[in-house]
Amino acid sequence: MFPYLRIPSRPIRYAIIAAHTAREALDNIDVDLTKVEQTLADQVAALSEKVDALQQRLEALDDNIDGTPEEVKPKAKPKAKRAKSKAKK
Repeated sequence: MFPYLRIPSRPIRYAIIAAHTAREALDNIDVDLTKVEQTLADQVAALSEKVDALQQRLEALDDNIDGTPEEVKPKAKPKAKRAKSKAKK
């Protein structure tokens, strides 16, 4: 490190040594992500199959729909029931 640098206290020296050791340990770590990549590829394939199926269903529904909309009849509103008034005595 720096031979001429004077470090004031023992805890700071230990923190510097720990930080340097942690950095060296992290540099030496090698992570294998092939399983993660394969899992993501499988999920993407499954989702693309679902999208294709939904797209085919939408096309089939579009083919079944006529160009003219059906006549919509307004629904008759139910008549309100009148409450029977009680005879006053």
